[in-house]
Amino acid sequence: MNYNRKDLANLYGQVRGKEVPDHKHLQVYGEARKPFSLGSASNMERVRRELSGEQPIQANLSFLFNGKKIDSEKDIEKLDLDTEMQEYLKKALSYCLKLPEEEREACWQNLAGKVKTHPIDNILTKYLVSRDWPSVSAGKYAGELVKLLTKDVDDMRGFSAKALESYIDGNKAKPKFGANVEGNLVTDLGKIDVPSDFVYNLMQHKTQDEKIRGVGMGELAMTIFFNNVKAATGKGDLSIDDQELEIKGHGAALGATGDQRLDIRELVKKPLEEGGLGIGNKDVLDKTGKLRFTGATYGGKIYNAKNFAEAIAAAYTDTRDKERFKDNFWTIIEKNFNSGQKSEMGNEGDVKRLYDTIDLTNAADINSTIALMNFVRYISKEEVSHFMVHDFGSRGSIGKRTGDYGPSTPANKGDYIYVHGEPLKMAQELSKLGKKVGFEPIQLNNLRPRVGLTMHGGGLYGAPTVPKSL
Repeated sequence: MNYNRKDLANLYGQVRGKEVPDHKHLQVYGEARKPFSLGSASNMERVRRELSGEQPIQANLSFLFNGKKIDSEKDIEKLDLDTEMQEYLKKALSYCLKLPEEEREACWQNLAGKVKTHPIDNILTKYLVSRDWPSVSAGKYAGELVKLLTKDVDDMRGFSAKALESYIDGNKAKPKFGANVEGNLVTDLGKIDVPSDFVYNLMQHKTQDEKIRGVGMGELAMTIFFNNVKAATGKGDLSIDDQELEIKGHGAALGATGDQRLDIRELVKKPLEEGGLGIGNKDVLDKTGKLRFTGATYGGKIYNAKNFAEAIAAAYTDTRDKERFKDNFWTIIEKNFNSGQKSEMGNEGDVKRLYDTIDLTNAADINSTIALMNFVRYISKEEVSHFMVHDFGSRGSIGKRTGDYGPSTPANKGDYIYVHGEPLKMAQELSKLGKKVGFEPIQLNNLRPRVGLTMHGGGLYGAPTVPKSL
C-alpha cells in the first residue's frame, strides 16, 4: 500500500512545528525517495488473508514500539524518549489510525522506525564533522549511512544508537590504523563490539561530495572506525596521523589507465634502429566496422592482449643489441608515463631506478616492474606518503575472470595491504608481499595496470609482484 508524500510531508512538518515543503521531509529523517510499502512478507500475507476474507480484519490494532504495546498517547508518554520524539509518535499514531485498517500497521512500522534512525543520523553527522568532513556534506553522508545500517534494524544485533554514540565518542577504545603491513579490517575491529554487518555495509559504500567528486569505498567507514584517520584536508583520500593517505579498492586504477593520450603501438612496431622494439600488433574488425586491438605479434607468433610481456621477452632474447632494446623500451615507457607533460612522471629518477632492475627475459618480472614503476609515478605525482589497497569493490564492474591473468572479482572480505614512506620504499614493500598483492598484466595499449589483492579462491588479480632489491 502506498501513501501520499504530501500527507507525509505535512506530518513531518507538524512534528517539527513548521511546514515542510514537499520532498524536503525526505531529508528530515533520512527517508528514502520511494513510496512506503507493507514491509515484511508476513505482513503482506496477513493483509492478503484479511482482504480475501480468510482471516477477520484486525479492527483494533495494538501497535508495538520496542516490544511495548501502544494503544494511546498515554502509552507513548511512558516511553523513554525525549519530548520531540514523543510528539512525533503521537502524530504518527493519529495519522496511521485515520487510514484504512489494512494499512495502519504498515504505516506505523514505517513512521515509528524513524524514531530509531533519527538519533543515529544526528550522531553520525556530528561525528563526521569532527573528523574533518565538510559540514555541507556530513549530513548527506550520515543519511546515506543510516539507510545502510538500518535496512533491517533487527539484524543489527542490538547495536543501537546509544551503542554507536558510545563507540564514536570514545567511551569504547577505538583502534589506530597502520600498525600492520597487511591485515583485515573486520579482524582489526574484532576486539570491540562492532557487528561485521556494520563494517561490511559501510566499507562498500561510495558516494559523492558537495563538488560531485567521488568518495570511494571505505573512506567514510575508516574515519568512523579508526581513531587516527580523518578526512583529507589536502592531498590524498584521507589523512592518517595528519599525513596523506591514498586508498584504492580492488581493481582500482593508479591514475589514467591505458594509453588514453599516447598510443605506443606505432612506437613499439618500429625497428630497433628507429627507436622501436620490432613488435607489431594485430587488429580485427568488430561488429561496428571499427578496428579493434587484439594482441601483439612477433616472429610470426600472435600474443593475446595480456601476454604483451611475453612478446617483449621473446624479442629481447632474440636481439643482438640488448642495450639499445632496453634504452628504446625505457624511452617508450617514459613517453607513455609523461604523456607530453613532464609533471606526470613524478620522481623520474625513482622510476628509472626501478626500471634498471628489470629482467627483460622474464615476462613475470616485466609485468611486475612496470606495474611498480607506474605505482611510483602515481604516488610521486599525488605527493602522498601512505598507501592502502583493500579487497572491497563493485562486483561485475571489472569482469569475472579469475586465475593468474585476472581481473578477478573483489573478495569483499575486508583484507588490506598498507605501506608508507617514500614512493620507492613503498614500491619495495609491495614487491616483498609477492602474491598477496598484484597488478593487471601490461598490454600493448596499457602500461598503467590496475592494482588488486589475491582472491580467496586462489586466483590472482593480474601479475603478482616480484621482489626487488633497490
